Amino acid sequence: SQCSYPTNAVCKQLLDKNTDYFTSANCHDIDELFPSSNTFENPLLNSVKLFVGGLILKYLMIVPSNAHAISEMLVKGAGEEVVCESLEIGGALYPVLSLINHSCDPNVVRHSHNGDLNVLTAIQVIPAGGQILDNYGYHHAVHDVATRQSELWSQYHFRCRCCACLDDWPVYSQLPNENPVYLIPSLRSEVEKSSEIFQEVLQEINSGKMDGKLAFLLAHLTLLHRVVGRPWREYSECQEAMKQCLSVEANHYLARTDH
Repeated sequence: SQCSYPTNAVCKQLLDKNTDYFTSANCHDIDELFPSSNTFENPLLNSVKLFVGGLILKYLMIVPSNAHAISEMLVKGAGEEVVCESLEIGGALYPVLSLINHSCDPNVVRHSHNGDLNVLTAIQVIPAGGQILDNYGYHHAVHDVATRQSELWSQYHFRCRCCACLDDWPVYSQLPNENPVYLIPSLRSEVEKSSEIFQEVLQEINSGKMDGKLAFLLAHLTLLHRVVGRPWREYSECQEAMKQCLSVEANHYLARTDH
């Protein structure tokens, strides 16, 4: 990206002015790789500086498309007014995670554990041999399809063809919440009973009581995945509830509340 160029120049200048890197003996080996810099008009651009500057630029251009956030969950409030907020505290390059493709309807979620360990957890049923799909920051529940396509093309240069894009799923506030399409009509009553329990569990999670809830959420999500056609708001709500429970098992801290 264009913003990498001035950043690269600043990094090189900091090395030049504030360290002895370009005058130390270890530069000799690099200099031997590029014995001549006579073709450059500026004599200050010796071979070592060109090598280091080019390397910094390379890394700066790699990072925007391959780095993943290291985050913590801030839990605020008490009783029935608990708010969880994800705070990005840094970034890191994870070579394996960088191999995972994007979907605006991802089937995994990432959480940071023990500092910089990044753990993937499934939030959809993934069939044997199915592809793991991450989210690159543009989700169907948050961004409309035009925004997603534009931003993904601008940063990553691809056109997403996930089901949410191809079928133009609405954002969360407009997801259908009435008259679900039952893929297996005979299981309708089972879904309705599970949905009633889910609403109770969701209230407890929103009040900060998250311990022991993941097992039910996983079972309910699996049932919805099997029986109810998407898009469906409760499916997304169940995924978000799972994310919230997973987040307090990852890096998190509790904010003090004044009484």
